[in-house]
Amino acid sequence: MLVDAAEIAKDLEIPPTFEAEPRLRQRKKQFAYEPEDEPVQDPKQNFKVNFFFAILDTAIRSVEERFEQMITIESVFCFLYHIHGLQSKTSQEILKCCKKLESALQHGDNRDLVASDLCGELQSIARRLSEETKSPQDVIRFILCQNLEDSLPNLCIALRILLT
Repeated sequence: MLVDAAEIAKDLEIPPTFEAEPRLRQRKKQFAYEPEDEPVQDPKQNFKVNFFFAILDTAIRSVEERFEQMITIESVFCFLYHIHGLQSKTSQEILKCCKKLESALQHGDNRDLVASDLCGELQSIARRLSEETKSPQDVIRFILCQNLEDSLPNLCIALRILLT
């Protein structure tokens, strides 16, 4: 970061050095347990603390937030990543996953899909898929190539939402 800043300063024809700041006077501590909270005096250290670490903290928080969102999305949509494997699950297990997805995609009384219909669509398509059709992209390609989008509307909606 410091190297990049120096290069930018050279490009702008600005001296790539930090100006020395006057030394601040020290205050007397009244009690021995008071910490020594001295401001950063070295310009390079000041840059590091007030700029670099601030950007680093923001980046870390952003990545953590994205991973939390990914965990939430995975918990709702995970069964759509293994549609062929749904053949080994019971109707109740599939319906439970579909209801969880339905409630996640519901806003008030408006629903994007119907859980019971999606469950039936998943069971019917799972039997038709080959072992090679593994990813949600492969499943939606299969549905579109076979012109099944009118027969499987809830599954198409769920896959399109997942893939966007």
